Amino acid sequence: MKLAGWLALAVAAVGLPWGLPEWLLSTAILTLLYAYLSQSWNLVGGFAGQLSLGDAIYFGAGGYLVTLLNLKLGLTPWIGLWLGGLLGAALAVAIGAVSFRFGLRGIYFAVATLAMAELTRAVVLESAFLGGTWGLQLDLKDAPGKFQFLSPLPYYYIVLTMLVLITLMAWHVRRSRLGYCLLAIREREDSAEALGVDAYRCKLRAAGLSGFCTAAGGVFHAQFILYLQPDTNFGLDIIIRMVLGSVLGGKGTVAGPILGSTAFALLDEAVRLIPLSTSQGAAAGRIIYGLAIMAVVIFLPSGLVSLPGRLRTRTGRQVARARAEGAA
Repeated sequence: MKLAGWLALAVAAVGLPWGLPEWLLSTAILTLLYAYLSQSWNLVGGFAGQLSLGDAIYFGAGGYLVTLLNLKLGLTPWIGLWLGGLLGAALAVAIGAVSFRFGLRGIYFAVATLAMAELTRAVVLESAFLGGTWGLQLDLKDAPGKFQFLSPLPYYYIVLTMLVLITLMAWHVRRSRLGYCLLAIREREDSAEALGVDAYRCKLRAAGLSGFCTAAGGVFHAQFILYLQPDTNFGLDIIIRMVLGSVLGGKGTVAGPILGSTAFALLDEAVRLIPLSTSQGAAAGRIIYGLAIMAVVIFLPSGLVSLPGRLRTRTGRQVARARAEGAA
């Protein structure tokens, strides 16, 4: 996407909440949050090509740590957010260090990280200190110093700022030496190492960045929802949103996670408009999601971000064919 497109998108995003009903504004906030999380997953899953399915660990750990510090010690989440981010980075580096040291790649790395996420969820479910199955709850207050607002509007601009910052970071990483090394690792890791790329260290750096940002997203989610529960904060839904947003939009690109998460949210709202019962709506939603994902994977394997280029190529071929027929 060119600079003019990014600027137009930024202006539209800043002006979007004015006039929106509160329920639709909440949907927009969650859409921006999922785009932020997809962008975070893209650092490892897209740029480095490592299919991580354990990012819910960092998301849940950040939210739980900061909520506990707030409830037990009264520490403001504005400060706790950095501690939660550091915890997420430490966990990501620790998991990555073990996995990468033993040479786990592809489906093996995906299964290992998914198993760790499920193990973490089971531990939190059984922990009375962390609230067990009931989780933790925050009281709703008008306390900006405690990261709590009665109106959803401040949450919208906070998460929009987070999305802008992580997009700028992804843009910088994509064009840095680290980014080129990650892309080389994604394409052919053995060849990259033969050319002098320290794949182990590069992947750990990407994992640390991704873990920090994902945990910060978990802190925001906890303060916005005011409730933490193991099946929500460490569950599969979060990681599915992160991965699908990036894959649908175009993993390994800067614009892809934003585009994919937005498309996913629009599809979600379209499914809700179908006049069905809750269970029927959920089943219909899964079918529609599956068909949409299959359509994108088959017809746009590089994601929605590649659609304008494919349309230009197709139009160019049609014009060339028409000129050839006219000349004949």
